[in-house]
Amino acid sequence: MTNVQTGTVVALFTTFALNCTAVASEKTAWRLFVSDHSEPIVNAIDLLKQEKIETFATKAPARLYRSKTGRTVLAVQKEADLVTAIDSGISFEDHGDHGHIKVKPPRPLSIAIATARYFDRRIGSDAIEIYPSE
Repeated sequence: MTNVQTGTVVALFTTFALNCTAVASEKTAWRLFVSDHSEPIVNAIDLLKQEKIETFATKAPARLYRSKTGRTVLAVQKEADLVTAIDSGISFEDHGDHGHIKVKPPRPLSIAIATARYFDRRIGSDAIEIYPSE
């Protein structure tokens, strides 16, 4: 996490990058998802073009977690007791000696888990644990 000073406002951002390289076509895509903790939004940034490509509204400021493949971003909104998902727009098929990368615009997924107050993702695991609010 990085603290960024902007004027007299300090915002806390959670960031991570998604990188996929397809050997055969040598195509590279980098996406950065930034959760603004001063307002309930998540920005998707194309790092190669150095431009914001999409803004997603959330119900509350979110902590972001990536899936193991990097295809899905989970936005955990504890203040709203909610977990939503964003498709990063990047998918990669590994065929051993080569791979195929598909790059599409990021989009919100129709996945919303309500009353999800507690959330845990084990590092190195595909499993997530979501606990209901008390």
